[in-house]
Amino acid sequence: MGKNLSAEKMRRNPDGTWRKPKAPEIKANEKRRPKDIDALLAAFQEGTLDQRTKTAMQFNAVKDALGKDPEKVAAALLRHDVAVFAIVNRAILDFVQANQGQLVSDSGVIPEMLIKDFPKFQAAQTKALEALVKLERKNSGKGGSLDVADAVLDITSNQGDE
Repeated sequence: MGKNLSAEKMRRNPDGTWRKPKAPEIKANEKRRPKDIDALLAAFQEGTLDQRTKTAMQFNAVKDALGKDPEKVAAALLRHDVAVFAIVNRAILDFVQANQGQLVSDSGVIPEMLIKDFPKFQAAQTKALEALVKLERKNSGKGGSLDVADAVLDITSNQGDE
């Protein structure tokens, strides 16, 4: 049977508390695979992100596409964001519909999802839609006012065609 490595790493200090093993240091030329957002951003800025990771490949694909046609890439990213926000909003509304009599707890508390998250996702979807419509009108040369409802209907009808 093999050794218990975690027991070897976690030894007690003289006062009885547990020692925490130190994280391995990253050498200057060593690539890394960060897990949290701060480490990921630092790796991008330093150029130490392992290029074999999915994140690095997606980043490079977007960077390459931006060099070719930034407006098309921006429109594609905005369409993706609108679709994701629409799915999240729909899931929250489905939850509300399925739990109509149970939304408010006995102590009178409403779920955080409805108070904080739902308005944030709605606002983000509206901003993404506005940016998408402005970008598409700029590209098509059309003027006029911005109608978010028409944009939502256009997006949902286009998704059904695919």
